[in-house]
Amino acid sequence: MKNCDNTQILGALPLSFRQACVNFQFLIGEENPFLEQIKPDEWYPMQYFLNILDTIREKYSHPAPIYEQIGIEMMNQWYHQGPGKQIIKKGIDFLHYQTSSEGYYSVIRGNPDQIGNFSLLSLDEKQGTAVVKSTTPFDRDMERGVLIGGMRTTKDLIYVHADNSKDKDTFRIGFQSAHASGAKGAGASGLPGDGTLPVLYWQHKMLEDDFERHNAFWKSTNETLSHAFAKLGNQDAQLQERTDELLRANSLLQQEIDERKQAQSRIEHLNQLKEKLLGSLSYEEKLKHITDGIVNIFDADFARIWIIKPGDLCNAGCFHARVKKGPH
Repeated sequence: MKNCDNTQILGALPLSFRQACVNFQFLIGEENPFLEQIKPDEWYPMQYFLNILDTIREKYSHPAPIYEQIGIEMMNQWYHQGPGKQIIKKGIDFLHYQTSSEGYYSVIRGNPDQIGNFSLLSLDEKQGTAVVKSTTPFDRDMERGVLIGGMRTTKDLIYVHADNSKDKDTFRIGFQSAHASGAKGAGASGLPGDGTLPVLYWQHKMLEDDFERHNAFWKSTNETLSHAFAKLGNQDAQLQERTDELLRANSLLQQEIDERKQAQSRIEHLNQLKEKLLGSLSYEEKLKHITDGIVNIFDADFARIWIIKPGDLCNAGCFHARVKKGPH
């Protein structure tokens, strides 16, 4: 990844990116406040935009179809809602525009070593081939989508294919128009070069490519959602388990608090009972305080005291031993 500390991009670029995300219902604005604040005619640090691309890479297990589809949708926005219709009239025009100072270089500025190049190396309209070289700091999958989407916006090309599987920085493009001349031989892209093939063939081939592209896009999206739901399910189970643990711990803590309060209350009542027993009460009153205290303090059903024989300290100088009659 190039160092982009001194590189800036025009706000129109991330705005079209944001709209593409909205159209495909994976808005990431809540994670990147930068998208919520930009204005189309102001310049912003390139690194902010690269951070957003990293967010998608982190979210999706297979981000390539996501980037490519975003690139295609960005070009649809540029053509139908932006200045595209006034700038290009044919699909080939987009290649010239995008690789000129009016295209890529109109939305990025900075050190040439940092912004790189987006160059048209070759173009053969008769054969329906082109080669584009990219050394930009942008994601190559998204740039592939930009090339496909940009060339298809004018509708004059019935087939467009871009491939950078052999060299990620080199896009080999094949295209076919409805009015193609009868060029012979296979082009650089590996496409059949026979221009006499019926229009229906190329339209069908474009539909096949679109189906494969959309299938990869939705597969990546569904896998990511499935993983997200599974992760949420695991987190929910862990959260529920943790909640149960906290409830059990809270119950034990409350039980301990209640026991301590009860013990403290008993100690206070026992101290009160002790003070009463040390007071000048009759023998019968003290016994009644004791039995009442046992019932009230210890939640007993009842309490009784039986005096059935002389105390075991009678011969040790106990003054009660001298009592011969009545309870003692």
